[in-house]
Amino acid sequence: MTDSVQTVHERDQAQEALRAAMQRLTFHIDNSPLAVIEWDRNLRVTRWSREAENLFGWRAEDLLGQQFGSWQFVIPADIETVDRTIAALLNGDTIRNVSYHHNYTQTGAILHCEWYNSVLFDESGELISILSLVQNISQRTQAEEELRESEERFRQLAENIQQIFWMYEVETQKLIYISPVCQQVLGYDSADCYGKSLGFWLSRVQSDDLHAVMKASRQVVRGKPAEVMYRFTQADGSQRWLLARAFPVRNQQGKVYRIAGIAEDITDRKQQEQRLRLLESVIVNAHDAVVITEAEPVELPGPKIIYVNEAFTRMMGYEQDEVVGKTPRILQGPKTDWDILKQIRTALKKWEPSLVELVNYHKDGSEVWIELSMFPVTDHIGQYTYWVGLQRDITQRKKTEQALQLQSLRSQLFADITLKIRQSLQLEEILQTTVTEVRNLLQSDRVLIYHLSTHGGGQVITEAVSADWESLLGKTYPSDVFLPGYPQVSYSNVMQSVEDREEESSYISNFLRQIGVRARLVVPIVQQDSLWGLLIAHQCDQPRQWSAFEIELLQQLANQVEIALTQSQLLQAQCESEERFRTMANSAPVLLWVIDASGNRIFCNESLLEFTGRTIDQERGIGWFETVHPADLGPCQQLYCQALADRSSFEIEYRLRRADGDYRWVIDRGVPQFSPNGSFNGHIGSCIDITDRKQAEVKIYKALEKERELSELKSRFVSTTSHEFRTPLSTILSSADLLEFYAGDWTAEKQIEHIQRIQNAALNMNNLLSDILVIERAEAKKLNFEPAPIDLPDFCRSLLEEMQLNDQDHHCLMLEVQNFKPNPQNLLPPCMDEKLLRQILSNLLSNALKYSPVGSSVWCRLSSEADRAIFEVQDQGIGIPIDDQARLFEPFHRGMNVGTISGNGLGLAIVKQSVEVHGGKISVSSQEDEGTTFSVVLPMISGRREEG
Repeated sequence: MTDSVQTVHERDQAQEALRAAMQRLTFHIDNSPLAVIEWDRNLRVTRWSREAENLFGWRAEDLLGQQFGSWQFVIPADIETVDRTIAALLNGDTIRNVSYHHNYTQTGAILHCEWYNSVLFDESGELISILSLVQNISQRTQAEEELRESEERFRQLAENIQQIFWMYEVETQKLIYISPVCQQVLGYDSADCYGKSLGFWLSRVQSDDLHAVMKASRQVVRGKPAEVMYRFTQADGSQRWLLARAFPVRNQQGKVYRIAGIAEDITDRKQQEQRLRLLESVIVNAHDAVVITEAEPVELPGPKIIYVNEAFTRMMGYEQDEVVGKTPRILQGPKTDWDILKQIRTALKKWEPSLVELVNYHKDGSEVWIELSMFPVTDHIGQYTYWVGLQRDITQRKKTEQALQLQSLRSQLFADITLKIRQSLQLEEILQTTVTEVRNLLQSDRVLIYHLSTHGGGQVITEAVSADWESLLGKTYPSDVFLPGYPQVSYSNVMQSVEDREEESSYISNFLRQIGVRARLVVPIVQQDSLWGLLIAHQCDQPRQWSAFEIELLQQLANQVEIALTQSQLLQAQCESEERFRTMANSAPVLLWVIDASGNRIFCNESLLEFTGRTIDQERGIGWFETVHPADLGPCQQLYCQALADRSSFEIEYRLRRADGDYRWVIDRGVPQFSPNGSFNGHIGSCIDITDRKQAEVKIYKALEKERELSELKSRFVSTTSHEFRTPLSTILSSADLLEFYAGDWTAEKQIEHIQRIQNAALNMNNLLSDILVIERAEAKKLNFEPAPIDLPDFCRSLLEEMQLNDQDHHCLMLEVQNFKPNPQNLLPPCMDEKLLRQILSNLLSNALKYSPVGSSVWCRLSSEADRAIFEVQDQGIGIPIDDQARLFEPFHRGMNVGTISGNGLGLAIVKQSVEVHGGKISVSSQEDEGTTFSVVLPMISGRREEG
């Protein structure tokens, strides 16, 4: 009985414990954040927790006992996945699994759920139930999807932009990300970049830029963004300019633990900037004026000026702020050619370059002749944005040209009138030619010839007049209106140059007013010591100041008219015609000649004979060809033959030998002669000496060429010296930065290594400066020369031992003393400047070692000849190209084949200067890839070389 009671009691306790456990389980299930669903072996719902109701919307009493699939619960696209998950549990393939699929809620909404499924078996292995724990992961899935999309966008951005994106871990000093474009920009594959240290990347930075890179690195590590431009050496050795921006990334404690950065290849931009800086330097320092205007408007008043350089201010007198914002019309004035301006405007409309010459005006009002070259400038899309004008002051050239032109015109006019006199038998034609040509040359309104009659009056017999003014031709006037006081006034005093009529008598003033004269120039025409008439030029539109050239011209032309009058009289006496012609020809201020139809010279005037210093017999036939310069003889003969064949006029320039043996440039013009019946009689011509004009042109050209050479030398000097100083300065800065940055981490030996780099760079700068000072003193003839007795063989041995030691046995350096006899004519030892001799030999030996391959031999030979010492330095190096040998001793010039071998191009210039100070000579023999030999010959009793 007691045992039964005990059993019942234990059973009750067990049931009570089971109920308590079930209550606890139910409590936990109902309060679980996960939906709890239990299924029996037939997939009927046996438990539907409160969270399941909240999640899906169905109440437990509505679903308990219902079988899976009897209501719409899984979206059709996921049913196959759910079936596989359930089958794996029912078949015993697994006792638990996880599945992800979309479920409907009671309202039709779709949730993305994560199902944790497990099965419970009894002791016999029979499935009792399936328990599913369900979590709504829709928000997490959406966030993960958004994260994936964000990461994909970042990946696409990082992989497709042209800039490198990178992330650097401060603590490990390693890259943790770099975009694939690094292959294109840096030359390294992204996979290879992750294992490279900071030191590797710094070693690829150009030494000149390392200081700036280190400064930027320190700044970003300290928590500030930084930006730096530097040159980076790619894997293939080429250099690219990079623009790098770095940004600190802080952790939750505010400490910088990462650095993010972007690097952009700006090589093309830097090259463009360099070109722009070069162009800006050229424009600012150009001798020609540069004017830049807007592109529009083309029509008046024209585009506005936006820039002028200093050369413009020097040329035109205007400061930049006086012309900027104004149009180029500020430079124009009364003599500016409007046709030229129209031509410029036409070119502007067509966006075409133009080159013109025109008169502009200085700020002080003076005229400035300029050569203006204009061209349009476009932007990167081809849109015209500006006009650039280059102005060159050609005032002096124009004055020279005008003077030469006036001289040429006068000579041509003399020659033409002389030819007319020779060709024409008609006095009227000669006089008409005279007044017509004079009017054209003087640009006057009227030119006339007034012929005096015996009764005191006179008549206008020839005239050339503008259509705007009254013609006086054929009219008779008293002589005193043109020649006041005649005949009481001697004809030698009648030349008048009057610019206005206020000083004239009222009678003459009224007459001049009637015919519209504001200024006049009167010269006498004298025949046989009596006044025949007057050659008169009138200016009617305005007063005029007659120049000395114009007065002289009219005087000489009046003389030619006199010749024409004389010829007219001579024509009346045929027997004296030939002699009179010769008289006129010989009195002409030009060299005259006549050839017959066969090309043989039959006459030349006294001026020509006096010029050549030859006789008429020597000049006859083709003998005159002997005075033509040999280089010009062929073209001259060819032209003469062609003119004879064509019976045509010709003109040629050639050199003609003068009596003193000098060749003078002449311009030779010839015209054909025909008899009254039309038969060809040959040519008559004249020669004019144009040597002065030719020499002026040559001087101008040489001056321009010399200016160009000096400009190139200056540019090369500045460029080379700045480059040579920049390299050691960059070494000093980079070593100093590295010492500052790594001073705490480096060993003493490493620090000493960089200190020595700084010392060596400073020594190089000092040596370069010393070389430049030597060149400067030599050019200024201030190089000290202090000869003293010297033992040349011993000096050479000591120098070679020093060079061998510095070379560290990389080459075999040998001294050969052959047939050396110091000063054979006396017992005194050689005297040379030891310091300069050391510069000569050390530079030659240094070059021989530098440009020779390791292991090769270099020879230094010493010999003598009479009282001269001969030094030879021979190597087996790269040799000197033939094109470079002519400029070998120019400062800063280096051979085109030196490649990356360092040097500044001053050594050989110093050698040559030192040799010349000794009064010696230097020569070179070289073949590319075979070696070079320099020979220096110095007098063994040296004194300062005498100038001249």
